[in-house]
Amino acid sequence: MRYFTLLLVVLLTACGGSKSVTTRTVEEEAVLTNYNKNLLEFDTMSARLSVRYAAPKSSQSFTISLRMEKDKQIWMSVKKLGITGAKAYITPDRVQFYEKLGGTYFDGDYALIEKFLGQQLSFDQLQNLLLGQAIAPLEDQAFDLKTDAGLIEFLATGRIKDVRETYRMSPQHFKMTEQQLFRESENQGLRLRYEDYERYEPGMVPSRMVLKVLDGSDVTDATASYGSVRFNEPLSFPYSVPRGYDRIEL
Repeated sequence: MRYFTLLLVVLLTACGGSKSVTTRTVEEEAVLTNYNKNLLEFDTMSARLSVRYAAPKSSQSFTISLRMEKDKQIWMSVKKLGITGAKAYITPDRVQFYEKLGGTYFDGDYALIEKFLGQQLSFDQLQNLLLGQAIAPLEDQAFDLKTDAGLIEFLATGRIKDVRETYRMSPQHFKMTEQQLFRESENQGLRLRYEDYERYEPGMVPSRMVLKVLDGSDVTDATASYGSVRFNEPLSFPYSVPRGYDRIEL
């Protein structure tokens, strides 16, 4: 499952729950309005991601062919040296993937993965991370708003017990530049930086993401660079598990 470790640790800290939102200030409403105006609207998207991954006991580079039908399905094919090593097919109610090296596959709903991880996760959270959008809808959160180093900073309060959430966005294009979640009691955290964006007809897409995950004393780093981004073209989402693979039971 090593190809999917990155995906799972990203979603590990993105657990659910929301807090009733108090009345917004005029400034907060203006920022939220501009942020929502710049959310990507499209039917389909495809891209090629070049990924570098470094964990305490392993490091590697690989590419991911990404296909997405917004709000409906996400397909990923992971290749190393031009050879397919894994595939994933994800919908709002089902998660499927297989890995060739181990000859294993998973097919189940989010409840099984939530039970395995001990945290909630969703299709929307993964889609938002890939598109450079807030893990959780900002309008559903109570937060403090301030300006830091020329960036707009949201400090979310109370959405996740014992977790400090920080979101930063650029006042030039109102896209995320950084998302942080940190659980101090267990020294667990995630920091995702979007270092640059490219403009396309539907809007702006991250061109480079940098991820750091802290789990106790272990640190995992990864970078993903986007290329060959295309929108609203006909796409196929082929997925079938090769014969003889063993099912992963969580």
